[in-house]
Order: sequence, then structure tokens, then C-alpha cells
Amino acid sequence: MKDHCVYRKPGRPKKYQSRLRKSYHKPLSDNTAGYSTARKRLDISLVNTVFAHSCDFGDFDKELWHGMKTCLTDGAYLQLQDTADIKREYFVKGQEDSYPQALLQVLTRHIT
Repeated sequence: MKDHCVYRKPGRPKKYQSRLRKSYHKPLSDNTAGYSTARKRLDISLVNTVFAHSCDFGDFDKELWHGMKTCLTDGAYLQLQDTADIKREYFVKGQEDSYPQALLQVLTRHIT
């Protein structure tokens, strides 16, 4: 990472070679234990309330694209404030010093 900041003098190159971190050489983990544990802490009534409010499209329900409703979904991780109240409610086991995160998942209905 520092290579592009170093002033290079003319002459023989240094013996130093940049290297990737060990974690970049390992395959991505397929372990979903953290997700499953976090999902159990989420109150299901909150999910049902959000869904009930987000699925009422009113007059837009009549508009179809080739006879089908069109929807898209996308999500992003948000870094929450580092407050005691948030950390008490949404803690990360083994990473108490890290900032709490939230996942924002959005479903949008596309119409013409």
C-alpha cells in the first residue's frame, strides 16, 4: 500500500517487495452463523410491521409490465453511532471494540 507514496531514486531497486495480506489469499467463508444469530435477536413483529406498510401500493397495483408486477431489491450496511445504548442492544460477540452495524434492505416497486 505504501509503494505509490515512496520517492524512487535512480539506481538498483530495493529488495523490498509488496505483499498482499494473508487474509486475501484465503477463500471467503461460507459460515452464516453470525447472520443466523443476529436474525434471532430481531423482533419479528418489527419485520411484519415494516412489510405491512411497504406492500400497500394503492393504485399502482393495477399497472403491470407484460402482465407481471416489477420489483427490485437492494441493501447496504450502515455504521451506527458508537453509543452505549446501541452497543447494549446490538453487540458483536468477540468484537466489542468495533462499531455496531445495521443492514438496510429496500424493496422498490417499478411501474411505468
